[in-house]
Amino acid sequence: MTKYSKAFTPTDKEGQAQTKIKNLCQGSKDIKDHIAVFHIPAGKTGTKNDAALREYYMGSINLKLLEKIYLMPDLPQTLEKWIEVTAYLEAQWK
Repeated sequence: MTKYSKAFTPTDKEGQAQTKIKNLCQGSKDIKDHIAVFHIPAGKTGTKNDAALREYYMGSINLKLLEKIYLMPDLPQTLEKWIEVTAYLEAQWK
C-alpha cells in the first residue's frame, strides 16, 4: 500500500459501517436485494446487538412494508424474524 492510499484509507471502518447502515433506505428496491445490501455494513459495524441492528433494519425498509408489520398481532422479536417477515410480506404484496 502506498503512502497516498494509506493517507486516504478510512481509519474507523466500524464507524463508517454504522453511518452507512443508518442511511440505508429500501426505496423501490426488492426486499431481497435490500436484505443483501443491509447485511454488508451490518457485518462490519462490530455490533452483535440484535436490538440495535433490528432498529437499523426497521428504519431502512419501505414504509408500507413497515406499516403492514405493525398491523400484525405479534411483532417479530429478532432481526432474523424481521427479515423473514418482510421477505414473506413483500412476496405476498407483489
